[in-house]
Amino acid sequence: MDVQFEERDGVLIARPDGELAGQGAERFRTLFKERAGRSACTLGVVDLSGVPQLDSVGLGALISALRSMIQKGGDLKLCAVRPSARLIFDITRAQNIFDILPALDDALDALR
Repeated sequence: MDVQFEERDGVLIARPDGELAGQGAERFRTLFKERAGRSACTLGVVDLSGVPQLDSVGLGALISALRSMIQKGGDLKLCAVRPSARLIFDITRAQNIFDILPALDDALDALR
């Protein structure tokens, strides 16, 4: 699991690449929490276009990321969820927890 971070117009953008499952999910959780803690950004987006698979541990890592941004007084959006990764959101009804947008630009617009 590799994660690229970018800050754009006050928004922390995370782009995980690889399965957001098991140890990869734990790595994402740790990296996001560290980066969010160092960043002045209170808004975040996780671009899931590079995530082919997501399990319950990955979902927990995304909830942790959301919590990190809410604790800073902000919000977090998800975008570009692949159909294969979307299944966990449908099964757990986690789409009621997250705002899931089709693309990064849509997520950035929703935060403005």
